[in-house]
Amino acid sequence: LVKEHATEIEKLLAQQKADLERTLKLQTSTSNEDQIHLLNIAINELNLRVQDTNYQKEKVKEDLSQQLELLSSEKLSLEKQVEDLCQELSFAREQIQRAKQTINEKETKLLEADNLKVIVGELKAQLASASESKEELE
Repeated sequence: LVKEHATEIEKLLAQQKADLERTLKLQTSTSNEDQIHLLNIAINELNLRVQDTNYQKEKVKEDLSQQLELLSSEKLSLEKQVEDLCQELSFAREQIQRAKQTINEKETKLLEADNLKVIVGELKAQLASASESKEELE
């Protein structure tokens, strides 16, 4: 009877030990499941952040692309304006050169006209002198 009782106690102890181990395993398993669940939540949040960052990156790329296109267009426009201004400057320089040449020609003609006036004045004086001499001779 004592032997049966001891065997039964050993069985109960073995069963209790097995139950305790199962309970510990369940707790560990539950703890692992909770940790896995928390890690999955963290992974999902990080994935959302990555998606948001990628979206923002694409948006910035688009904005920069548009700005680059606008700047390129403005650059072409400014280059065209510079080219036009260079042509206008060249044309203005040509006009100035022609004006200088015309002024020089007119100054030369004025000098010739002044010389001719002096010659005409001298000729008039000679004519007057000749006329006086002629009158004296008559």
